[in-house]
Amino acid sequence: NTSVVSNHGVIETDKSGSVFLLSPIVENSGTISTFFGQAGLIAGKHVEFESGTGQQDISVKECGDNDYAVNTEQGRIYGDYGVAGMYGRVVQQDGLITSVSAVKQSGRIELRARDKIVTGNKSMSLCPVTTSNEKEHSSFPFEGGEITLSGLSDIGDGKLERIEHQGVICAPSGKVRLEGSQRVYLESGSEIDVSGLWIERALEYDVIKAQLNTAQLADEYGQKYGLLHGEWIEFHQRYGSSIGDLSGHLANEKFTAGERSTEGGEIYINVSDGDIICRQGSSIDFSGGGIHHQSGLTDTTQLISGNRLYDISEAPAWIKYDKFAGYFENIHERYGLVDEYKGVFYGSGAPIKNYISEYTEGSNAGSLELIARNVVLDGQINASVERGIFQTLFQEPEDENGNQSAAGYVEPKGGTLSIGTAPTCENGYVANDSRIEEIVVREEVDSLPETFGPEDEIPDSYFKEAENESCLKKLEYQSGQPVYKTMLSAKKLSDAGLSALNLNALTRVTIDNDALLSLRPSGLLLENESNLTVTARNIHHRGTVDIPGGKAVFFSASNITSGIGNYGAANPDDYVSLKDRIYIADGSKILVNGKQIDNSYVNQGRGILSKSSHLDGGRVQIENYSIRIRPDGKPTSEVVVEKGSLIDVSGGYEIDEQGNVSGGDAGVLDIQGATLVLGGELKGHSLVGQQGGSVNIHSGLVNVKNSLAGFEDSMDSVDFEDEIPDDLHNTCYLEKDYFGETGFTNIGLTSVRELIVDNGVHFSPSMMKMPDPFPNSAQQEMSFKNFTGFGTHIKNGLVQVSPDYITSSSVLLAAGKNMKFTGTKDAIPTVFFASQETFFLPESALISVPSEGSISIDAPGIELSGQLQALSGDVQLSASINDIMLNPGSKILAGGYNRPQTSVPANNLRTNFTPVDGGSVYLKSKLGSIDVEQGALIDVSGSTPVVNQYKGADRTIYTGTVAGDSGSVSFSYHDDLELSGNLNAGHHMEGLMGGSLTIGRTDTEEALSIAPGEIDSFIDSGFDAFTFSSYSDLVFQPREEDLLIQAGRRLTLDAPEIIAGNNWNIHLKAPWIQLSNTYDKYDLQSLGSGFDPGVLIPDAVESGESILTLQGDFIDVAGSLGLSGFKNVSLEAGKDIRFDEEDYNKFWEGKLLAPGDF
Repeated sequence: NTSVVSNHGVIETDKSGSVFLLSPIVENSGTISTFFGQAGLIAGKHVEFESGTGQQDISVKECGDNDYAVNTEQGRIYGDYGVAGMYGRVVQQDGLITSVSAVKQSGRIELRARDKIVTGNKSMSLCPVTTSNEKEHSSFPFEGGEITLSGLSDIGDGKLERIEHQGVICAPSGKVRLEGSQRVYLESGSEIDVSGLWIERALEYDVIKAQLNTAQLADEYGQKYGLLHGEWIEFHQRYGSSIGDLSGHLANEKFTAGERSTEGGEIYINVSDGDIICRQGSSIDFSGGGIHHQSGLTDTTQLISGNRLYDISEAPAWIKYDKFAGYFENIHERYGLVDEYKGVFYGSGAPIKNYISEYTEGSNAGSLELIARNVVLDGQINASVERGIFQTLFQEPEDENGNQSAAGYVEPKGGTLSIGTAPTCENGYVANDSRIEEIVVREEVDSLPETFGPEDEIPDSYFKEAENESCLKKLEYQSGQPVYKTMLSAKKLSDAGLSALNLNALTRVTIDNDALLSLRPSGLLLENESNLTVTARNIHHRGTVDIPGGKAVFFSASNITSGIGNYGAANPDDYVSLKDRIYIADGSKILVNGKQIDNSYVNQGRGILSKSSHLDGGRVQIENYSIRIRPDGKPTSEVVVEKGSLIDVSGGYEIDEQGNVSGGDAGVLDIQGATLVLGGELKGHSLVGQQGGSVNIHSGLVNVKNSLAGFEDSMDSVDFEDEIPDDLHNTCYLEKDYFGETGFTNIGLTSVRELIVDNGVHFSPSMMKMPDPFPNSAQQEMSFKNFTGFGTHIKNGLVQVSPDYITSSSVLLAAGKNMKFTGTKDAIPTVFFASQETFFLPESALISVPSEGSISIDAPGIELSGQLQALSGDVQLSASINDIMLNPGSKILAGGYNRPQTSVPANNLRTNFTPVDGGSVYLKSKLGSIDVEQGALIDVSGSTPVVNQYKGADRTIYTGTVAGDSGSVSFSYHDDLELSGNLNAGHHMEGLMGGSLTIGRTDTEEALSIAPGEIDSFIDSGFDAFTFSSYSDLVFQPREEDLLIQAGRRLTLDAPEIIAGNNWNIHLKAPWIQLSNTYDKYDLQSLGSGFDPGVLIPDAVESGESILTLQGDFIDVAGSLGLSGFKNVSLEAGKDIRFDEEDYNKFWEGKLLAPGDF
């Protein structure tokens, strides 16, 4: 059928009308115009219309082999505020199609075909944004225009084969989708543009008028009943108001469609079985726009207090204000005239106003997602943003109450480019197909030949340079079919202005040794966001990644090419022979260190002032989740950080115009893999006073050794394609001082199986810091040579400081911990499951952290013969299955210490010290026992006395003696507790607090017993505050004489039932006594979320012949509990006795059951 419908004239409709031209062949060289309606050229034999949202959904059910729809160069289709579309076997768009978007209505263009869509080189498919001044509230949803080129349907014969784009597609801040099955071809000269708009904004729209009512002045106690209450004020959004909560006015403005369209939009190109070709000279633009704020004079609210004048942006909130400035009346009584003067006057007939300079506020760029078996990116991409001079923060500034106080300070985020689909990981297996098969990133990539056409196959010569390199062996499927390779230019990606790049491939991603991949620092990242994400079974990084203060993720997991399917089903046809390995090669760099900024040049008239919020180091995650196993049963999850490589998460610094230095904290490094070979250089340094880096290692087995002698040759010989030597497999060997010069002050080592610390090892965080930089970078070398401050010596441009200058530190040792696989364990081989080995610290081994740091050991069981030292810090031992045992000679040292003064002492004074209290020690055996054997030591004693010097007002020097309080010790056990060792909680001066001791039993069937004489020994050890808690009963064991427990500070008994045997007198004395049955003591992770504490609360108690007397200043009874075995219970308080209910999650209750006299 060659029937034709052609329009060479003008067809217009009323508002909401529609125009459809239907025929096997449809042509338009005239004008078709609809308004809030729909216009369509529909070429087909069988067409169905269905009511959609606002417009008709058009479905072409049958096309002839000769059917086509064409919009010629002279053709004009206007579908403003509605839908304009073309449909058929072949769609040829050579003319103009527009659909304008408004603040309440988005325009839409759709080109749908079965075989091919072609846009001519003079074609324009546009969804412009209206220039109307109509505004809507920011809470009203807004979407830019949408342009879609796709098939007649997403399945079967309706899938589109090819798209050839030669013209212009533009939808500011909108969405563009191109979907085909064989090829999307972007010809040289073509454009796809969803960039944000640039808007000129007059000064008057930046001045906000707001009324200060009770809600706005809720936290301003000095102004609630003053001059400002109920009054209207005016302030500039960039300066804000120092009085009142005006966050609602700042965040909830009304905007025009243009102002809502300043951010870049979204571009999505998907080819299910073929490739995406972006020819040299083509352009894809998803950059951010922004707002040019105009300059001018403005009146903002002025307040008068006494003889001072304050602008509302700087007015102190605690001052009483007398009146508003800006209005004055001069009354001429004789003539009955009144002269009114509005504004602030000062010796002139013209009012004084505030001049606001013009400034730029850039908006975020958008995103581009390319999904195909292969991508050729010869064209240009633009993901840039323009950062205004004030846009230096991650979020808008806030006042002391957490309310937004001004606007226009958030740094814009560059665009996001995603190559391939982000992985969906289930059980360590990528369940979805990324579609991209292999990615190679080189500094430069040759373009396709000039003669290459839309129908041509990519020539083999295009891949020749990469394939000839020995490190990139050609990959093939089991059938012999080659793996498609995507070549990307690092220079092109770096020049694009991207803030986020996602490279997702099925088999391998290689960043070549000449590639420098630089990404723009972004604003605040969400938890699951990163600047660079590289995902593949095999990752080979040989180049340089540079993201100041950013986040880089290298992620490996099994997928359909691994030879296994989800939940263990085999996929032999998709198998590709390849090692599941992340390889950080010699010479490669991953740099996410904070920026180093020197503004001292500015005062010398040189350079431009630079401000940045990216002083903190970023985060690097290198994690292999592969669940494949070798024929010998060992896992293939491997990470190699080769000697000569560098990973840097150090903090940066900024030198201001006056030469003052401020620093940033170092960042975080996470490395996970069953096999880890770590030989590269790691950096997590910071300036003195800033936090050092954090490093977390998770491997099959971690072994900290005195020396790697015997392993060095094996570790150095591991190349990209080499097999991991058997002695390194499923392990991670670390020399004891591997982190010594790295600057990392927080170290976490985790094993799936046992974690081994060799005899004689002294393991501690790094003490290396960056020296303070010297203003004016030309004199940097002087700062290293003349540095005499906090450190003892300089090495490799770093200074080793005293532990007193480490702001925070920690060591975590964890064994028997599964890797972070998601979902169920059905498909994970048992070799990946955690073992139940006991962690053992040998006799001559020492784990230490600087003062006030923390040490945590988490394992199925723990046995200590060596020492743990964290003066004034925290030590936590947690055994999940087996016992905790402290052998004779073992020591846990958490006593107090005296921190030296860090500033230079005044003349004629020596260095003073600040006493720091003793630390805390917590031992928890979840299902087993705790045994502190004779000869073992736990020390939480207070710091020793020290004599400080002070200078009085009369400049007389006098001295004072100071010391610190004692710390705390806690034991939580299930089976038994044996305390034969030495507990030291003494203090060294009168008037100081002794130690706090907590003993808790977590068995719901067995009671916690308090033995005769036990508490006396605790008191002799320096404890004066006690807590005894039990999931079950708390029992006072029988004795021949009466029991007197006299605590110097506090005594807490926490259990569902407290029981006494025999006929004896129990007398408990303390300034503060607590009888309770708290809900917080229960470990719901162990007991289950459905645990009901009510089953442990007794319904009745048994009487007896014992007497219980509680005597103190304050006595608290909390929750529901019973007292059994007593004939008399007496609570005697010098001040208050308080009874309170307890929240038991499912109910509130409070009752005290006593069988006899009370």
